[in-house]
Amino acid sequence: MAKTRGLTTKEVYWSLIELTMHAETATWGRFNNFLVFNSILVVSWATLWVSDKYVPLGIYSAVCALGVLSGVFWGLLGHRGRNFQKRFSEMAATLETESLSRGTGPMKVAVELRETLPFSFAGSYWILTWGPVVVGVVLHLWLYGYAAGWCFR
Repeated sequence: MAKTRGLTTKEVYWSLIELTMHAETATWGRFNNFLVFNSILVVSWATLWVSDKYVPLGIYSAVCALGVLSGVFWGLLGHRGRNFQKRFSEMAATLETESLSRGTGPMKVAVELRETLPFSFAGSYWILTWGPVVVGVVLHLWLYGYAAGWCFR
């Protein structure tokens, strides 16, 4: 078995599998954190809305701006995480076919399925990158418009 900087090909392969799983878990964990953070923002907006005291539009603006910015940045984090996951799984698939003499191994099959299955727009890449952006921007702009009196009440 070939060695790469002191590691066997098999060790590199299993490291890539672990990195793939880590990237998958980290990306979904970040998405969960976004949903929790966004829920806190919506609850804080609703708390301000039902308050008996006058709340200046600037306070609503700050909450909504934070929601929009967090959606964009969490979307960028999702994009980065999904690219790590994709790169690691493709590297493992290449290693399977070229160095481990397996022909078609599990990672190669997973990579091919990801590219060929229908409804790829509903896959984790799109959910984890565009989900936070759409939720952050659309929801918080709507909440701002509602507070500003632009939307129907």
